[in-house]
Amino acid sequence: MTETAPAPSPSFTLALLGRFELIGPDGAVSLPNKKLAGLLAYLACTAPQPQHREKLSTLLWGSHFEAQAKQNLRQALFKLRQVLGQSALRSDGEFISLNAVVITCDVPQFERLVRKGSRDALTAAADLYRGRLVDDIAVNAEGWSEWLAGERERLSELAVGAMVALGDQELSDGRAGDALLAGQRANALNSMREDAHRLIMRALSAAGRNAEALKYYQAVVALLKQELGTAPDATTSALAAELRKVQEHKIVLPAAEPTADLSHQAEHVFGNDRPSVAVLPFRNMGDETEQDYFADGVTADIITALSRSRAGGDRGRIELCPSGQGNDQPAECAATRCAIRPERSYSQGGQPHSRLGRAHSYRKRGPGLVQSLRPPPGRHLRPAGRRQQQCCRSRRSRRS
Repeated sequence: MTETAPAPSPSFTLALLGRFELIGPDGAVSLPNKKLAGLLAYLACTAPQPQHREKLSTLLWGSHFEAQAKQNLRQALFKLRQVLGQSALRSDGEFISLNAVVITCDVPQFERLVRKGSRDALTAAADLYRGRLVDDIAVNAEGWSEWLAGERERLSELAVGAMVALGDQELSDGRAGDALLAGQRANALNSMREDAHRLIMRALSAAGRNAEALKYYQAVVALLKQELGTAPDATTSALAAELRKVQEHKIVLPAAEPTADLSHQAEHVFGNDRPSVAVLPFRNMGDETEQDYFADGVTADIITALSRSRAGGDRGRIELCPSGQGNDQPAECAATRCAIRPERSYSQGGQPHSRLGRAHSYRKRGPGLVQSLRPPPGRHLRPAGRRQQQCCRSRRSRRS
């Protein structure tokens, strides 16, 4: 019984994704000129499909007369055989092809990994894509430039798709950090791909950074409007709406009963010696409904900043109250009637507190969010004195 001899390993390794790099048995191999490297790269990308001699001569020497172009091609093939060996190139009359047994290339390997689609294959494909196709090869030929531009775009889109697919698998397996890295790599290759932006938003939300995901969506809206003059597609907008609901659920902690008496809530929040802080949300007053997320983000930022100003103690409580309609008055509920007074400023330890002052100066329509916060230990939050209130009113009158 005879045994089949194993296939010989390739003698040369050609890397085209990123910088052109040819490695032989004795190390790196340099080619005499750029057109020779371009010819080898083209044959490697199209292997094992044979290429017609006339097509090859037009690709790199299209500006020459036909006879001169064919002569240049013959010389280039002769030099490649000298470097790679006679068996590296296969010739069948008018057709030339690269022998994959002698030389292996990263481009066909990258495409096979992407088609395979498993997590390990996609990870290997993402690592294999080091940059644009032959980023350091510049050949002054129209045919070469057209082919190279199309091939670069095709391979770049394959890489972005592979990274997004890898991120989706990482996210489904609960690895939000790895999914975020995959999305960021895909976005670095093509910042106009919304599927990469959606992956980043979902990864941020899965990592507990929902407010940051909404801010990222805000940046995506601005980018698409600036670069393409368009808004995010329906899928991206729907994802942002879901994230806003998640953010609202995080901000509005579970209340008692839906039918609970609001006056009782106000008494619970404000009927004690602990001072309280109320934050009213913003409402989009323009015609562009896609800017609603910005109002939600500002409200979330204010609440987050107030929460971080506390040094210890239990977390504050947030109540959701209906707002007044058609006017600029505070929310019409017992809690906000007790707490939100736009003309009243607050100070911390007797000094005006800029954050709280700004929070209480917002007079926007919309549902009222009432947040009660305890001051840090040893610090007291109290209304400003009569003289400070008069100074604030005089400054407002001068500005108006």
